[in-house]
Amino acid sequence: NVAGKFVVTATQMLESMVTNPLPTRAEMTDVANAVFDGTDAVMLSGETANGSFPESAVATMAAITRNAELVNNYYAMSSFVRDFTPKPFTTTESVASSAAKVALDCKAVLCVVLTEDGKAANLVSKYKPTVPVLVVTPDIDVARGTSAQFGQYAHVMGGFDRMPSGEQGETGVTFKAGGTMATAVAAAREGGLVPKEGGVVVLVAQSGEG
Repeated sequence: NVAGKFVVTATQMLESMVTNPLPTRAEMTDVANAVFDGTDAVMLSGETANGSFPESAVATMAAITRNAELVNNYYAMSSFVRDFTPKPFTTTESVASSAAKVALDCKAVLCVVLTEDGKAANLVSKYKPTVPVLVVTPDIDVARGTSAQFGQYAHVMGGFDRMPSGEQGETGVTFKAGGTMATAVAAAREGGLVPKEGGVVVLVAQSGEG
């Protein structure tokens, strides 16, 4: 987690479900502990490849991970990762870690990341935000990669409508106040990532290197 590497926990996690409709208590604990330890994804193999109850195995693993996430202490996990990540941070990592903290502090409902290469979104996920991360990107390969990253959902756009360099002003903002941002939030609403009553949305726009 500190290194920001993608982690998938797999192999024999619900092995008894190859022949039985229910897992053992030890297997359920293993899946939950993987979530508590900060894994990005858990994976089945023999349970679905040649097991007698593949659908039940998938549903069981999904239920365990959902319940584990409800009781996970993401504040402690994020603080641990931040404290032990070597300093100084790059600009992108500093913004990403701050976005995860802001989402927690202001009880946001969504974090939107505008990125072309996916690096900013992956750094946000590194700090285990407590909200879904909508990754808005023009790259279909980056969008596909979000399916296994922690908390990420993809939205593919043809491109970002950037402001001309002469109009960015002292803030350095490179994206227009409508267009891309408005479309991203609208997509989040349509996808059910934002509750009907609305809420705070944290926006991260990766507009350059570093």
